[in-house]
Amino acid sequence: MKMQEDKQKTKILLLEDDPSLRQILVKVFEESDYEVIAVKDGETAIRELKRFFPDLIVSDVLMPKMNGIEFLKFTRTNYDYKDIPFIILSAKATVQDRIEGLEHGADDYITKPFDIQELLLRIRNTLQLRQRSIQYPPSASDKNLGQRSIVFLRRLQEYLLSNITDTDLNLTKVSDALNMSPSGLQKKIKRLTDKSFTQYVREIRLDLAKELLDSGALNVNEVAEKSGFRNVSYFSDAFRKYFTFPPSHLIK
Repeated sequence: MKMQEDKQKTKILLLEDDPSLRQILVKVFEESDYEVIAVKDGETAIRELKRFFPDLIVSDVLMPKMNGIEFLKFTRTNYDYKDIPFIILSAKATVQDRIEGLEHGADDYITKPFDIQELLLRIRNTLQLRQRSIQYPPSASDKNLGQRSIVFLRRLQEYLLSNITDTDLNLTKVSDALNMSPSGLQKKIKRLTDKSFTQYVREIRLDLAKELLDSGALNVNEVAEKSGFRNVSYFSDAFRKYFTFPPSHLIK
């Protein structure tokens, strides 16, 4: 399954109301090995977000129904989508126009007409910057991970640790508690930590288990229960694989 995930193409959601330019960009992106969904306005893009869930958004500003800035605001105020990198393409080229886009959370602002190679480089650099920011656990001193992402991960960790003894702490339960869709939560965790939901929760449990064992106050069975593992044998095996030694090595 991991091998299949590694082969998946990076997904771009393109918003452009000019059919000729939209067609050109789709061709360019596909030739650059991106998977692309192209729409002509923000309202249509909202419907595609849930189905397609892109790795990057490239959007014009002047569009009918919902323009690019309105769509940008929508993504930045929605927990499912607020961390998706967003590049604006616009004929509005004044400094104030650029400031408006960047103030609302755009990662980059490219004015029309633009050079195709420059656009591809900006896309690559934006994606690489986001990839370099993937790390866990975040701390107050982290400069590579955006503040919104740090706040989200801490909120998630606080919920998980508050409910860590719940052995049925599944994706649906956690997403409901965070007011997110299950797919949105899964993909957001993957994007920010490069881990699946299951792996992320398991490692939270194991890190807590090690702290409990280090305290010297509990035995292996008690630690397994307090860190949310319903099966001691599974806990011991998972602990050994994660830390490279069995939990019994920490018993004083």
